[in-house]
Amino acid sequence: MSKPNFSPRENSRLVIVALLAILLLGLHLRLTAVLGTEIEAPLRADAGQYFAYAYNLANHGVYSPDLKGIGSATVPMPDHFRNPGYSLLILPFATRPPSEASLLNITLLQALLSSAVIVLPV
Repeated sequence: MSKPNFSPRENSRLVIVALLAILLLGLHLRLTAVLGTEIEAPLRADAGQYFAYAYNLANHGVYSPDLKGIGSATVPMPDHFRNPGYSLLILPFATRPPSEASLLNITLLQALLSSAVIVLPV
């Protein structure tokens, strides 16, 4: 039994098609999870802290996890407990107190970024 003889060009096309299929399947799974997840209000634990960091940074110019700063004119006390990477990522969605639309946008962004990471090592 002989092996199929694929040219390098055909091999690269097969790899591209396979990667595209994996990317689309991964994106589908992530979007299905995001759209099927119910987020409890108010935000709790890590999610609440990261949103508070982003909100307080956007609205008060202070990096703080204090949830009391959300929707308040009181400037919260800054800290450095968490790294700023994720809070900076969600900063554009944290200009107002959390709403269903802003939380959906954040989770959709996460789904898109995590899908893009699938092909990153290639």
